[in-house]
This record gives sequence, structure tokens and C-alpha cells, in this order.
Amino acid sequence: SIYSRDKAPVPSVASSELKAGDHVRHAQFGDGVVVSCRPVKDDTEVVVAFTSGVGVKKLLLSFAKLEKIE
Repeated sequence: SIYSRDKAPVPSVASSELKAGDHVRHAQFGDGVVVSCRPVKDDTEVVVAFTSGVGVKKLLLSFAKLEKIE
């Protein structure tokens, strides 16, 4: 079916698990470093500097599907 997934979903990181300086991975933007985190209503805005030439992005954790990497 066109709606089936080939990959298992990446577990999203909880806001309490991220802080500035943490290394993260995004499916589309690649690897990056968290610049800042701040609460926004019922969500958390994370600013990430991506190393793949994408630049700095502001992402909401509920949508971003970030994976914390070591």
C-alpha cells in the first residue's frame, strides 16, 4: 500500500532529555548540535545548528522527530 512505512519510526526525544550542546539527528536535515531549548505552550522549541550545510533551524519537538546521538 502507498501508506505503508518501510522504516520503523524513530523515537522522538522528550524535551527534558535535550539541552544546549547535545548532538541530534534529523531524518531530513542530518546531524546537528542543539543551540537552545525553550518551552512554547504545550511544546518545546529547539534551535539546532545542522552540520550538513542546512544551517540553523528552529524546530518544535512534537514535529521534529529528533534522535539524540552520542
